[in-house]
Amino acid sequence: MPEIEDRALRILIADEQSDRLDFLARVVAGLGHQVVAREVEVAGVGAATEQERPDVALVAVGPSPRHALELIGRIVHASTCPVIALLSAEDPAYVREAARQGVYAYVVDASPEELQSTIDLTLRRFTEYQDLQGAFGRRTVIAQAKGF
Repeated sequence: MPEIEDRALRILIADEQSDRLDFLARVVAGLGHQVVAREVEVAGVGAATEQERPDVALVAVGPSPRHALELIGRIVHASTCPVIALLSAEDPAYVREAARQGVYAYVVDASPEELQSTIDLTLRRFTEYQDLQGAFGRRTVIAQAKGF
């Protein structure tokens, strides 16, 4: 498998404001990645996530933080990809709630380079988490086999 930094990623972007989705899509494309879905509505984000199976999802926090939290929750529930919250200002209370919803990382008012670094780090940690889950699953199977 090529290094994360060496491949174009399939990215889902979500925000309650479609004009900001356009801006975010340009940033993601400028980083060399493909936007596979753009979602504004909470009702559609789960289906888009299941259908497109993105490598990572980016959720921008706009005027309605509750809306962004609902987007995060739906993506996490429907997906096997990490979610990164994009904040315009520091908000520790929001970050705690987003973590409860399953967000893997957040970034505040980041440059494209900082966003790419956050994506790289998030994907590395997510891969490590999946590897650990697989190891625990194999261990359970081995323990069950020993029982027979």
